[in-house]
Amino acid sequence: MSNNWFRFKQFLIRQEHATMKVSTDSILLGAIANVEKAGRILDVGTGTGVIALMLAQRSSAKIDAVEILKDAFVDAKLNADASPWKSRISIYHISFQDYFRNFLSENEKYDLLISNPPYFSNSILPEKANKAIARHNQTLSDMDLLAGTDKVLKPDGSLWLIKPLSERNRFVDLAIINHFYVNSELKIRYKPGKKNTRVILQLSYKETELKTTEMTIENEDGGYSQEFIELTKEFYL
Repeated sequence: MSNNWFRFKQFLIRQEHATMKVSTDSILLGAIANVEKAGRILDVGTGTGVIALMLAQRSSAKIDAVEILKDAFVDAKLNADASPWKSRISIYHISFQDYFRNFLSENEKYDLLISNPPYFSNSILPEKANKAIARHNQTLSDMDLLAGTDKVLKPDGSLWLIKPLSERNRFVDLAIINHFYVNSELKIRYKPGKKNTRVILQLSYKETELKTTEMTIENEDGGYSQEFIELTKEFYL
């Protein structure tokens, strides 16, 4: 992988401008989210557009994606336009807050929202402004994400996102206050014997019995685990 591009089986991600490059987190989320019944999808904070493109490959859905950072928007637009699914993907240079506040009641709502959101709420901000916006939730709080989801998601739709496991309980409590419930979660550790550090959550308006699973990204030899290889085999070369 070059720092400026990342090649998948069916598409290329250019990332010359985006602060946050293609990551294992985004690839996991793009590979796991259930898109089977999704006709319309919204990718919140699309970055390079990698998740939007993965979901386009996995579905026949119409996909909208919003990105507040101009540099990342440029990369995402180029990547979408160069993909086999350019007719189904629209990239918007706008904050999610402005997007949902201007969302008209007669607009068709989304079956699925997906987001690899800014993670950190109480950590020291990096010096570069773009990295601060990309990694920290000052520009997209959990409350804004949930409020916006509530405005644009269909009653039977789902929200998928990835979080640090340390942020999981706080986010789930906030989600319940906003009438969202966690239906499934995948806890992720990167190396065997280490603690889980990430969690992929699937939420909806319907309260169900929680389904919890776990995954390890690497095997004992430092290569990818068989379960990770199986999950990503349609994307990685």
